[in-house]
Amino acid sequence: MPRPLAMTLLLVVILFGGWLLLSSSPLLSHPLISYPFIPVGTVTTWLMLMAIPVLGRMLLHGPEQPYREEVEKRARHIQGITGEDVVGEVPAEAPHPLWRLANMLATVGLVLAVLWLFVSALLAGNWALDFGGIREVSSLRFGLFTAYSIATFLFGLLSLIGSFRSR
Repeated sequence: MPRPLAMTLLLVVILFGGWLLLSSSPLLSHPLISYPFIPVGTVTTWLMLMAIPVLGRMLLHGPEQPYREEVEKRARHIQGITGEDVVGEVPAEAPHPLWRLANMLATVGLVLAVLWLFVSALLAGNWALDFGGIREVSSLRFGLFTAYSIATFLFGLLSLIGSFRSR
């Protein structure tokens, strides 16, 4: 798939998923799978949480990002023209200081996002992420679910912000 198309699809997933969640659309409660009951909202949230750090990584590893192989290829070309050893004279552009941080945030965010559905289902005890039941246990589990969801979203969002700032 061409890179611009993939990035556009990721952006559509993020915007559409965000719109559905923020508007509290009735579509969110419709079953995507009847048994076990998995609503559209659960899968939409999962896809959106995964799309954010993936888009961040794609922006970080863009085609304009300098790679060591490209620098060495240019150096060999110059060496072939001039006959002089210029590998030490062609500096590889160092990535922006935020690049490594944004890359780490995107990686951690993506791992958290991939695991989000399974961790959430484990905490809720069901695939619909319904936290009803015993009050003390469900409120603790819901608190853990909320903290995990916020952390997942923030890691992805910070990686996306970092990918813009590291250019």
